[in-house]
Amino acid sequence: MYSYATEAQLYLLLALLVPATVMDFTRHRIPNYLTYPALVLGLCLAALSWGWTGLGNHLIGTFAAGIPLFLIFLSGSLGGGDVKLMAAVGAIVGFPNALNALLASIMVGGLCAALILIWQGRLWGLVQYACSTLGYRAGILSQAPQPPPAHRDSFPFGVAIAIGSCLIVVPPTLMGSG
Repeated sequence: MYSYATEAQLYLLLALLVPATVMDFTRHRIPNYLTYPALVLGLCLAALSWGWTGLGNHLIGTFAAGIPLFLIFLSGSLGGGDVKLMAAVGAIVGFPNALNALLASIMVGGLCAALILIWQGRLWGLVQYACSTLGYRAGILSQAPQPPPAHRDSFPFGVAIAIGSCLIVVPPTLMGSG
């Protein structure tokens, strides 16, 4: 069912994702002055539109989207801005859309990472290493494989969050079922 609250959610989501994507792509930073206000506004919009039930739903969305990325952040594989951006998306779209947006973002990020590895000519070496490692662990190979040279490239995951979130949220909203 379409409502003005749904339209406001879409505008808030786009007002967050467009500048966050540009900043993450160009500077590899997603500033707090984008994520924190969007998170608070998303929760306020939910409370004003749907009362306590809406607030609870959007709080669950905040944590469902943010906690998995926070755990990845703890390993050093993700920036804090990405975590806060995903949590803000969860606050805006609520549960279960937040979880769907998270999963779509991870899939988009994985696809982008694979394309980058192909572009750089490193995918085949990583596949060979993974297969050799499995063979060694299974006892098929007697010698542990040598890992490929380490690269500390960074990928602006905020771009994947924006694409994944829009794939989940925008089409249903425009079709009137969001």
